[in-house]
Amino acid sequence: ELFRLAPEGGSLSGLMRSLGPAIDLDNGAGILPAWRHGSTIASLLRIAEALALSGSRNILAVDALGDGLDPASAVHLASVMRRLAGQVWVTTRLHSVAEIFEPKEVIRLGRARDGSRFACQFRSPTTKSEAIVLKHWHRNLLPALSYRSVIVVEGPHDFAALHALAIRLFKESGELLPATRGVCIISAGA
Repeated sequence: ELFRLAPEGGSLSGLMRSLGPAIDLDNGAGILPAWRHGSTIASLLRIAEALALSGSRNILAVDALGDGLDPASAVHLASVMRRLAGQVWVTTRLHSVAEIFEPKEVIRLGRARDGSRFACQFRSPTTKSEAIVLKHWHRNLLPALSYRSVIVVEGPHDFAALHALAIRLFKESGELLPATRGVCIISAGA
């Protein structure tokens, strides 16, 4: 009379917390928890959930869009959500995800050396020089979006030389690579 079977933690809410998606892929393995099928299935479930929530009046907020997905799938998901939802608020570390948005729709948040926060946002170009900068958006600026600092060198030879030097310094003396320090090197000549 003192012993009985109860959900983990002894409460019914513990039973509800232990429930999770289980899938039968009809491959002879039977019904397995989603996490046992690997990261691809978990990513597909996240995609399905995001697409199910996409509606013309919905506002979607997605943190780290693209994590666990290949770049092509992440871009496709972002573009479908952008088309179907009323608004899409996305954080990402993949520049390919940001490519489907207009430059003025991308906001980069940061923190200055003094600790104050700032936000950077492109505006529509009003001068010829701003229009030229905008041409470099996809090729140079988006790949550097997640770095703290960007070094712009004159051309591809300068880029190749600095990259080779960084690799050599790392191999010979353990000097950290620029990316490790939050620095991206891009070529203006590209």
